[in-house]
Amino acid sequence: MADRYEAKETGFSWNENADDTVANGADPEKMSGLDDFRWEGVFWMWERRFIGNTGGPCQKWNMRREWRGRPAGKRELYYSGVDRRIHLLGAEEGWIEIGHFSGLGSIGEIRMFDTNHNGFFDRWEVYLGGNPLPVRVTTVQDEQVKPIDLNLKR
Repeated sequence: MADRYEAKETGFSWNENADDTVANGADPEKMSGLDDFRWEGVFWMWERRFIGNTGGPCQKWNMRREWRGRPAGKRELYYSGVDRRIHLLGAEEGWIEIGHFSGLGSIGEIRMFDTNHNGFFDRWEVYLGGNPLPVRVTTVQDEQVKPIDLNLKR
């Protein structure tokens, strides 16, 4: 049903690493030393882009978020050979705030953009610390994409 839900906008979340600032419903007595990657952390966070019928509890750090503001009748994903990640087709922007794992604080952020509006990210900006200017900007002409078939029977 979620794959065919007519959405005015779509958010995509991908857990890249743990977030030491939240437990995401973990029960310390049942953890047995393993990280808790329960579903609560994958919900959409009400920062930057508000999407109705979403919200916490959420993992903020090390969770890649991608946003598509145009209506879509189904969710489509693609693999990028540039950053070797799965992305939401048609996402206009994405971001991941990096930090708060292994006892570290905030490290920085990576922002992604579809600057030519073809449905694929073609620009990545890397920010370190609280610096408002990117320390690295990468823009590509060939996004090196491969569509992902979500039909599990195939």
